[in-house]
Amino acid sequence: MSFSYLVPYTRLVPLLSQIDKRLHPGFVERLRVEIHAELTRSMQKPGTFKAPSGTLSSSITSWVSGRGIVLHSPLDYARFVEEGTRPHRGKIGQTVKIPGIGYRKVTWKSMMEGKWQYPGAAGKRLFANAVDAVLLRGGTVVREYDAMSRRLR
Repeated sequence: MSFSYLVPYTRLVPLLSQIDKRLHPGFVERLRVEIHAELTRSMQKPGTFKAPSGTLSSSITSWVSGRGIVLHSPLDYARFVEEGTRPHRGKIGQTVKIPGIGYRKVTWKSMMEGKWQYPGAAGKRLFANAVDAVLLRGGTVVREYDAMSRRLR
């Protein structure tokens, strides 16, 4: 199960309205590159993950679609990193590896005693925060892109 995060064109309208319509496709591509770079930077900041391997940040790809900018990771756990998890219980009969202790099996008895409760985890919102950061400094991106396009004319 992969994870895709869509930045719809409606979020880009305030920035697109500041640029000549003929330049929109190139500017949207520039925003895609900026968002992808910001996401990668935010994942590599110290303290973002306990023991980062770089697998998640290197798995992310992005492209411009007919609906907006898509950020995608084929990794199963990307959704849980972004959105978090709800509190839940272990499944009866499930074998669980406990670091430093070994393996334990989830039983009815342990469930009745209130064990095997996972409290859930808050999402890191890395994808959403990267998009917000680039859109907040959108005026700078617009000015840079406008200056670059003028030089090319």
